[in-house]
Amino acid sequence: EGRKANRSDDGDIDLLLRRSTDGGHTWSPIQVVHEEGGDAAIKLGNPCPVIDGETGAILLLMNRSTGLTRSDRSGGDILITESTDDGATWSKPRDITAEVKRPGWGAYALGPGIGIQLTMGQHKGRLVIPANYRESFNQRDPSYSHVFYSDDHGKHWKLGGMVGPHTNECQVAEIIRDGRAGLVIDMRNHWGRDGHPEKAGVRLQATSFDGGATWSEAQPQQTLIEPACQASLLRYRLPQGKDGSSVLLFANPAATGRKNLTVRASYDEGLTWPAAV
Repeated sequence: EGRKANRSDDGDIDLLLRRSTDGGHTWSPIQVVHEEGGDAAIKLGNPCPVIDGETGAILLLMNRSTGLTRSDRSGGDILITESTDDGATWSKPRDITAEVKRPGWGAYALGPGIGIQLTMGQHKGRLVIPANYRESFNQRDPSYSHVFYSDDHGKHWKLGGMVGPHTNECQVAEIIRDGRAGLVIDMRNHWGRDGHPEKAGVRLQATSFDGGATWSEAQPQQTLIEPACQASLLRYRLPQGKDGSSVLLFANPAATGRKNLTVRASYDEGLTWPAAV
């Protein structure tokens, strides 16, 4: 996010990127992916890319909203642009709001982070995007984590299952449990905002075994302590394999405040997290 005026979540914000063609040793100058309205208070944020391994395309989803402050924020549109040359150029953004946002929803945020493409099970090839919404723009109202997905390489999108309430920013990863291919969604915990501090302070997770169409009830993860903020969850494919072919990696500030950045590893599909640095 190119926050041109200040560090605020709202205002005149453009979507930017840098590219590296040497493994991250050097980086290109800043490239503007999308901008609207000149100096107008139009935010293009929460970029959520996903690589389609079957076509080679990079799909980049983003939010669009207007307003200088949270109190006058409006919008919550969802746009998508595509690159077929490794991010050098991008297509004109397309508005997919009507496909993935129900009438009456207010605030809407992707990720933040990345989407994934399923590599296992009956929904192999499906593109899955994590998101969250509120029915209003008031941050004290309940928010709900959810996903939407595409089975035709991003041409059309369908709204998946909702988790919540009091779930928020989220990431998804593939899992295999009891021989079944599925998904786990890891979520920011907002129970503290609803007057339930005893339920706060740890991440929330739910699982899906139908490609994200429905989710189990969110469960607290006592090992994954958090100060209510964004976190990351990735399935990492091990080059040599270790007790299987991959490991789940989780990163967040493991504390009551935003400090002590920690990466944890799970070798049993997210059931336990024995390794941490």
